[in-house]
Amino acid sequence: MKFAFRFAALAVVISLCGTLGFAQSISHVELDAKALPGVEFTRQGTYDGNSLWGYINGGADLYLEYGFSEMMVQDFTWKGFKFKVDAYLMSDSAAAFGIFSVNRYSCEKSSELTKWDCLNPYQYQAAYGRLYLSIVSLSGKPEALVVATDVAKIILERYKAEPFVLPSKIASLKADISLNEVKRIAGPLAMQNSYPTAETYFSDVAGAYVLYKMPVTVNGNVGTLVYAELASATDLALVWKQLAQKELATEPVAIDGKVLFASGNHLFWVSSDSSELLQEFATQFAAK
Repeated sequence: MKFAFRFAALAVVISLCGTLGFAQSISHVELDAKALPGVEFTRQGTYDGNSLWGYINGGADLYLEYGFSEMMVQDFTWKGFKFKVDAYLMSDSAAAFGIFSVNRYSCEKSSELTKWDCLNPYQYQAAYGRLYLSIVSLSGKPEALVVATDVAKIILERYKAEPFVLPSKIASLKADISLNEVKRIAGPLAMQNSYPTAETYFSDVAGAYVLYKMPVTVNGNVGTLVYAELASATDLALVWKQLAQKELATEPVAIDGKVLFASGNHLFWVSSDSSELLQEFATQFAAK
């Protein structure tokens, strides 16, 4: 009986892993003539951590910094339009969201097929479970983008997963967050590319860190919220001192158009020209 129970439990775990995208390989999203009748492939290939430089020389380090497993490229013509599909399988959903967040740009539409996606005249991008997906329409025509979205739908339906969820400490704040502008920055290369003005704050940090940056609005007042998760209290104190030019405090601190607040190994700071918005966040932080 115990063996049967353990076997059943193991089967449930394996099933859940498949459903959430943990056990799937990049081959799960490979397109073929059955999925795209009449397709003409011009290029297909897969890359792992050792060969990624051969595909995106100069850009591979950023993917590896976030946590990269494997990727697949497929170039093809379908329904009269040329497309380039890059499907990256990252180490986890946070890594997939992170690389998506620093790559997306000029989103005219978001949340079309999944919570985290971006559509502009030339490209569809999405973060879905461990998958970061990019589909480039080489023509840029509106009709081609409709077809690109159809291709994305086929891929996302094949890859069973759950969308990435923002940390609860962010979700609990009372503010309007511009979700299509949230960036997840994990490491110095991502910082250099996406938030270079904050690079000096983290220059002395010894351990790993993750930083979320996003526009926020409260009562019509606009600001920038940053939430950082650091590896140790020592690292947090170093960043705090760079930001505030004073020792770590246990209560919210207002200085130079910013409000700072530390809790455990977590750090918030809000920047704004609005004193009303800064006061609102100071009040929220003090209540935590």
